[in-house]
Amino acid sequence: MELKTQLRTQLLPQGTKRRSGIKMSEVVFFVDHDTGNANSTAQNNVSYFINSANAVSASAHIFIDDKEAIMCIPCLEDPEKAWHVLNEKIKDNELFGGNANDIAIGLELCYFPTDVSRSLQAYENYVEIAAYLSKYHNINPSRRSGHFELDPERRTDPNNALKYIGKTYTDMKNDILMKYRELTSGEEEIPVQESNNISQEVAAWAKDAQAWVTQKAISDGTNPKKFATREELWTMLYRAYQQNKS
Repeated sequence: MELKTQLRTQLLPQGTKRRSGIKMSEVVFFVDHDTGNANSTAQNNVSYFINSANAVSASAHIFIDDKEAIMCIPCLEDPEKAWHVLNEKIKDNELFGGNANDIAIGLELCYFPTDVSRSLQAYENYVEIAAYLSKYHNINPSRRSGHFELDPERRTDPNNALKYIGKTYTDMKNDILMKYRELTSGEEEIPVQESNNISQEVAAWAKDAQAWVTQKAISDGTNPKKFATREELWTMLYRAYQQNKS
């Protein structure tokens, strides 16, 4: 598949604190980050990581800006671990069954607070790369988490970047899903596995809607985190339309 976003490789030195070279046992989910470093490019960040390769055990797989995406730790064929979420955090284990550094690809979004057009283009590039990785690894694109969700005491990313383009993290996840469906359009459907570890508790903001669709027999109100097929969506819209007519 041809990407619109230029994806190139510039690897960090292997056997350093930032890139151990340890292989991932499997790719299970994705973690969405932003650089936290306003107005820096993908190249700025990768160059900094190369020049400070033995400074600290902190890294990510791909940095993405408005011009390109740079993979600095392998995450396609033979993916390696990156150190992008503290191991002592437990939310990743609760949601996905393991430490993010062991089983998750970490993506970093660059942003430009005084240039919305650059930030929007960086975001669009990010969404495409994120969707492509889901397709490449045959992983449900919803199997992802914002860094702020895994480490809420210390981190707010990727919301640092999203606020400058009027997006929420829910918007980002939805946009990645839409791009994934676009990338897989016309192909034999790629099976995606729903995780038994993902909480099925209905979000507080959706509980009234759940009660309404259940009461109106538009939906049975179950599996709140599961994707709906077009057939299911059509059926729910049809039921709502029929009730509105009567």
